[in-house]
Amino acid sequence: MKYYKTKSSLYLLLFLLPLVYSYFYLNERRISVFYWFIVIPLFSFFSRGYLIRDETLKIPSEYININSILKIERRKFNIKSKYFSFDKIVLTFDEDVTVKISPKDEQNFITHLLSINPNIEVNI
Repeated sequence: MKYYKTKSSLYLLLFLLPLVYSYFYLNERRISVFYWFIVIPLFSFFSRGYLIRDETLKIPSEYININSILKIERRKFNIKSKYFSFDKIVLTFDEDVTVKISPKDEQNFITHLLSINPNIEVNI
């Protein structure tokens, strides 16, 4: 079992910092707004990761059988993406179903996947 942390773009964190700063000067009625729109997203920003256990990859939204992964490739995403990193790898599995992830230790993550399924096509 191995856990890989998520890579996060510093730019997105810098975007959130002015919002956090501005909310420190608000009255008590707006504290709940601060909590729901700043604290919870920041918590999820730092607590995401990927777990590989046996032949299963656990990402925050689902479990993936590593033997079903067909291809790994790199893609860049814009700021409208729901993920906290612009630079991601895309796992293609089960007939063009894709999952976008951004592990911090990308090279070891890919090596670990290849040790389980050496048939994965890598385009990095």
